[in-house]
Amino acid sequence: MISIIIVNFNSRKYLFDCINSVLNSKIPTEYEILIINNSKNENIEKFSNKIVRVFNLSCNLGFAKAANYGASKSLGDELLFLNPDTLLEPDAIENMYNYINENAMIGVVGGKVLNTNKTYQLSSRRKFPNIFNLLVMAVGINRVFPKSKVFGSYNYSNYNENTLMEVDSVSGACMFIKKDVFNSVGRFDESYFMYFEDTDLCLQLKKNNYKIMYYPLAKLTHVKGGSSYSSILRKYYFYSSMNIFFSKNSDFSKDWRLISKISSFFKFYYKIVNILINKNNLNFHE
Repeated sequence: MISIIIVNFNSRKYLFDCINSVLNSKIPTEYEILIINNSKNENIEKFSNKIVRVFNLSCNLGFAKAANYGASKSLGDELLFLNPDTLLEPDAIENMYNYINENAMIGVVGGKVLNTNKTYQLSSRRKFPNIFNLLVMAVGINRVFPKSKVFGSYNYSNYNENTLMEVDSVSGACMFIKKDVFNSVGRFDESYFMYFEDTDLCLQLKKNNYKIMYYPLAKLTHVKGGSSYSSILRKYYFYSSMNIFFSKNSDFSKDWRLISKISSFFKFYYKIVNILINKNNLNFHE
C-alpha cells in the first residue's frame, strides 16, 4: 500500500484539486491519502472519506513534525510526501512506484516539478549547499550562465531536465520513499520548522549508501508558495533552517562556520523586520 501524506497549512483552496489529481492517477496498488492539518482555524473535514483520512493538529507544528506524524499514522509500506499545492500527472505515482521497486538501494525518488505555466522548476533537483553555490545563487550568476558546469551546478541546470539521474537532493514537494528506509534514517529531523528538512533527509540517506534519484517521467505542477506565510516569515524560516542544517552537519562542509554565521545574521534580521511590520501578529515557531 502507498500512503500519500499531505501536510496542509492554509492551503484548503488547493487541496481539492491536489486530491483529485491523486484520485485520477494510475496507481498499481492499494493506497490511502492522509491530510495532516496544521491549520487549527481551517476546517477541512469535508475532504474525509473512505480513502482520505484527516488529522487535525492542535497548532502549527511545522512541516517536519506534521509529516512524521502522518508517517506514524500511515498503513502503507511506501510513502509519498506531497505538497497540497501540487497537481500530479496521471502516471506520476505509477512511474515512481515502479522505479523505486526496481532497486533496493534507491532511497527516494523525486519527480520533474513544473511551474503553473509548465516551465521547469529548478528546485526539482539540487546539489547539497556549500558557500560557493550559495554565493552564486545570491548574486544570480547561475541565471546568467545556467548551462555552465560551474555556475549551473547547484540545480544541475547544465544537464537536460529530462535526464534520469542520481542527484544529491530532490524537491520536497514530491518525495517517494519506502517506509522502512524512511524510519531507518531517522525520518524528517523535527528541528526544522520548514525548509531544509528534505535536503537533510537526502543527506542522511546518502550517508547510509542510498541513492537519491531524479525521475523526470514522474511529472507534477507545483504552485510554489501555496501556504500562507509572508515573504518575510519565509525568509526567517529559510535562514533558521539553513543554520540548523550546517550546524548539524558540520562534518559535511568545511564552510559550515561561515555559513552558520551568515544564516544566523539573516535569521535575526528577518525576525526584526517581521516584528516591525506586524507587531501584533507575530507567530514564530522555533
